Amino acid sequence: MADFNAALSYLMDDEDRQRSGAVVPDPTANDKTAKARFGINSAAHPEAVADGFYEMIKASALLYASNIYKLSYWVPIGGYQIICQDIANKFLSLAVNEGTHQATKIVQRALNQLLAPVVKGPLPLTVDGTCGPQTVAAINKANPEELLPAIKSYACQFLQDAAFRNKWPQSELDELKARVNR
Repeated sequence: MADFNAALSYLMDDEDRQRSGAVVPDPTANDKTAKARFGINSAAHPEAVADGFYEMIKASALLYASNIYKLSYWVPIGGYQIICQDIANKFLSLAVNEGTHQATKIVQRALNQLLAPVVKGPLPLTVDGTCGPQTVAAINKANPEELLPAIKSYACQFLQDAAFRNKWPQSELDELKARVNR
């Protein structure tokens, strides 16, 4: 089964590669003054502000961030039940950046792409954004060498569509796609 600490390490390579714990500006569409530490955005996690996360000593802040990633993202995507570490790493990264609902839809679409040619009739998975037992079983049944590129492809398409709708600068889209394709 996938290891949360390994997935967290993969995620932190994107969120705070040096593990510095520095508080950095991280504005969102709804909060231009938002900040982030270890990738935890104050607009997405107002409880972190209330808990004093952005003022904590580094070790306490890293533990706090780890708990948010575990409870808010890893557990809802079924991370402990996923066999392939690379798939779990990518799924966690997508969940953190796109939300667990959209990340799960991306994974479900990728799974349907792989499973549809071998199944007659309706698609094997309902694309509902809920990572239940059927989705986890399909993840574990799929060939990771085929599933990971399919997930990346669907994630990039999702980002392309979001960039068009939200009029993101090309540089922002390129940065997000590079992260997906890592």
